[in-house]
Amino acid sequence: MTPSFRFLLFVLPVVWPDGLSASSADVNRLFAEAQAAFEQADVLPADDKAAKTEAFRRAASLYQGIVDGGVRSGAVYYNLGNARVRAGEPGQAVAAYLLAKRYLPLDPYLEANLQSVIGPVTKPATPMIEHVFFWQNLIGYPQKFRWATTLGILTVVIATVRLFLPSRRIRQLTLALLVLTTVASLSAVYDWYRFDFLRYGVVTVEQAVPRKGNTLQYDPVFTTPLSLGSLGVVTGQRGDWLQLRFGVDQEGWLPKEQVAVF
Repeated sequence: MTPSFRFLLFVLPVVWPDGLSASSADVNRLFAEAQAAFEQADVLPADDKAAKTEAFRRAASLYQGIVDGGVRSGAVYYNLGNARVRAGEPGQAVAAYLLAKRYLPLDPYLEANLQSVIGPVTKPATPMIEHVFFWQNLIGYPQKFRWATTLGILTVVIATVRLFLPSRRIRQLTLALLVLTTVASLSAVYDWYRFDFLRYGVVTVEQAVPRKGNTLQYDPVFTTPLSLGSLGVVTGQRGDWLQLRFGVDQEGWLPKEQVAVF
């Protein structure tokens, strides 16, 4: 276990999938099976590294199967990331943790595990819209849609009441709710755009050199290589190479085997 992973061992609580109803028996069963596989891998002798790694890979594949089945849960992504790290796949773990942050943006264990893998990183410049919507990265993706829907329904109800009970206060309340509904809807749509419309790629190797074209003959884009966990938006693909946008306007090409796409 490398030094960068030491803290991870102390912050690996396994959590149950969020947002699943009691009728989700199949998902709960699969999650319990994946959890059991993780715990079995965890108690294997530390000196049997090959067996331990393979056992964690099995646990990761079980969590991945839940995701591939259509479940979108911060808990599942979080535990998938934990299993990926212990299986020796830190790049894939980072991708899972970043997906988990969409649903568990303020989870301290999640942030600690992510930082234990990639260390302190310089965050890219925050888009202007995220300064306006200052809560954007403090509230989970599904919660924004729930709030927008709730406010929309409440606005319709109050507006209907105003038709039968004309009142200045009811009119002001209707306008206030309309403004809140609009803001909440824009916030939710922005999350849809950046999480469902865009594709992201995270560097899965210790150092990656983005190039100006899709072969090794092209010059590097940056003066220094990108480190594990560096994040970009996928903007193109040619054969076994992916084009990613880093920051506002800097684009480069990386081999697909050096990138986890999500």
